[in-house]
Amino acid sequence: MKQIRGMLALVTGAASGIGRATALELAREGCRLALVDVNADRLGEVRREVESLGAECSTHVVDVSCRDSIASLGSELEISGGVDILANVAGVAVGGTVVDTTLDDWDWIIGINLMGPINTIGTFLPGMVLRGRGHVVNVSSLGGLCAVPGLGAYSTTKFGLAGLSETMHIELKGTGVGVTLVCPGLTNTRLHEQFRLRGIPREMVDWAVEHFMPRMFSAEKTGYLIVRAIKRNRFIVMTTLFAKFNYFLKRLSPILYRGMWRAIYRVTDALKNRRY
Repeated sequence: MKQIRGMLALVTGAASGIGRATALELAREGCRLALVDVNADRLGEVRREVESLGAECSTHVVDVSCRDSIASLGSELEISGGVDILANVAGVAVGGTVVDTTLDDWDWIIGINLMGPINTIGTFLPGMVLRGRGHVVNVSSLGGLCAVPGLGAYSTTKFGLAGLSETMHIELKGTGVGVTLVCPGLTNTRLHEQFRLRGIPREMVDWAVEHFMPRMFSAEKTGYLIVRAIKRNRFIVMTTLFAKFNYFLKRLSPILYRGMWRAIYRVTDALKNRRY
């Protein structure tokens, strides 16, 4: 999809972070935008930013985990000719061991991180295939390629999204519909604000955000890489050297990779009792 000007792009999780950055980058490329999030106030702010770039934009306060709401959105956007670019960015996280993660936590995170993209794909992909053009972007994580201890529920959903993306990439070959799997490393976003913490002190997270967030990969650069991947029809995008290192270490030596993460987990587990 070298030329995306004038196409209708739907971005979930568009009110902040990677979703916002992707929406703004698509606006700069001349796309029409349909922005989806549950935060109406922030969504309105992003809409004003998008429109200041000269792009046409609509906003939709929708919970992606609600299948009926996504279906209604699909009917609404079909009037505009259907979605050409679908960017599944919305996501949440649970911090804690698998033992400490509750069944309610599992329902919540699977509903948003995995069923959310499944709902949008089930709604919008058939139209793309029928028209013979389109692109689906699924934002997974380093935690979707490499298991991250202490984020078991998050990794589970992101591994699922990575598997779904690879399957689609194979199945959709020759249909005119492309697929991009995005696996960011640590990125400067507001994801931590929606963390459900189980056995991890909030003070520890706040301290980490204060000291390390400014040094993380920017959401803006991630958005740029996503749009570049759409235009080049690139399948996988890893944003940081740490993400790439983990991915290749796991493939080269699974034993060494697991040993490294056991050591990291022991250190972070010991830090739980530190005074912040």
